[in-house]
Amino acid sequence: MLAYTEKQMVEVFNASYVSLHVRKSNRAALSLYKDTLGFGVHDIEAKYYADGEDAYAMRKPLQKSPRAIEIEAYKAEAAQRARAAKNSERVSGPADKDKGSLIDRLKKTTTATAPAAAAAAAAAAAAAAPTSDAK
Repeated sequence: MLAYTEKQMVEVFNASYVSLHVRKSNRAALSLYKDTLGFGVHDIEAKYYADGEDAYAMRKPLQKSPRAIEIEAYKAEAAQRARAAKNSERVSGPADKDKGSLIDRLKKTTTATAPAAAAAAAAAAAAAAPTSDAK
């Protein structure tokens, strides 16, 4: 039952450890948590209890289950997609069905103006060239 609870704490709450406090004078509880359940003393909290007794702050690290690792990977991937979409919107501006992305608009402008510019340059060259109709 304790293993199931630990698994749920990792999967539901993304917990990395379980913590508790034990009176320094409570040797039975200290032995149970330390020797049997795998807790370690993390810190000593001075005057933790109302009567002024110190407490051991104990922790037990939790291992992530394959399901918890899968959930973390999914969340990281979703966050990365959201950042990419936000960055894309910054480059292209707000989505506009008629305009498309900034890159698409630049491609259209470049391809549409290139033939017109070439035709204008050819016409200017032809007008400036001397004619051979001299009689």
